[in-house]
Amino acid sequence: MGTPSSWPVLAPVGSHNFDAIRKSRQSINEVSAEENQAMGAFAAPEIRALIRDLERVGSLTVSDLPKVLGEAQGTAVAGRLGELRSLGLIQSEYVIVCSRTGNAVLRTDDPNKLQKMAPDWMKCACGRPLNEERVDQVIMPTDRATALNDKGRWMTTLATAILPKLGISREQVIIDSSPAGTDIVLDLSGDLVLVVLKDREFNLADAYAFNAKVSRIKAAEGVIVSNEGLSGDAKKLVQEELGPQRARITDPFRISFVEGVQGLEHELGRVVERRRRQYFLRALGDLATIQGLNIGQLALAKVEAGGRAGKDLAVTPEAVAAEA
Repeated sequence: MGTPSSWPVLAPVGSHNFDAIRKSRQSINEVSAEENQAMGAFAAPEIRALIRDLERVGSLTVSDLPKVLGEAQGTAVAGRLGELRSLGLIQSEYVIVCSRTGNAVLRTDDPNKLQKMAPDWMKCACGRPLNEERVDQVIMPTDRATALNDKGRWMTTLATAILPKLGISREQVIIDSSPAGTDIVLDLSGDLVLVVLKDREFNLADAYAFNAKVSRIKAAEGVIVSNEGLSGDAKKLVQEELGPQRARITDPFRISFVEGVQGLEHELGRVVERRRRQYFLRALGDLATIQGLNIGQLALAKVEAGGRAGKDLAVTPEAVAAEA
């Protein structure tokens, strides 16, 4: 889908220096199939909320999930705990909870050990037999979950995995990650495209930073991907400031807003097609310049020539009758 390899890359009207920007480039790491599945789980809002809460408090009991995440999300997460364990995102322990105080009396990583740890004759501090107390599950985040959640790495990795499907090579990609989110700069057929990833709402501060970077790198297009939408002020600022400043007759600056990383592949495919189309238009313009031709005048001359030919070839009924 990219530019033919035998063609030189033609600079856009507003030239840029992709190689200079590349100095801060971060490498694109290969991920395993298991890690891909784990990152896919992060696409669910309730899973992201769970991992963030676990990182914040350290651990949660399953019985507390509806209180912390809300009834709907808590129930949804509780039904996926086995899946999250198999993906290496959470680890579990099991506790016997005192019915009077709510405190954990015994704790183990194997539920089968609880019966041995709490024989019939052993009692809780409250006086109740331990084997009559409530058993609860405690869940904690794994190192994998923490790493994928850090700086929205799960989102960045899923996004970069899309690029080869669209014919975008590593040499065309620059990644800049920070706690605020990830910026990906793509060199598509000689034009730069800025893709901004936010694992939260895209706010007004993000809009100012986006506008500044678009102007600084002379981007031809911008794509904003947010998992929690865009604030009204942010969307208004981006559209109002970049629209008039970047107006071009033949190739107007475009901004695409994508809700969630799941919709990025479709939108980027459209961006790649537009950049490829602009490349060939520039190539035609350069070829015409080299040959001393004017594409507009050629098109007009072709139309006029077609009109004259039509008149010359027109055959009237009278002429047909005379020939007969």
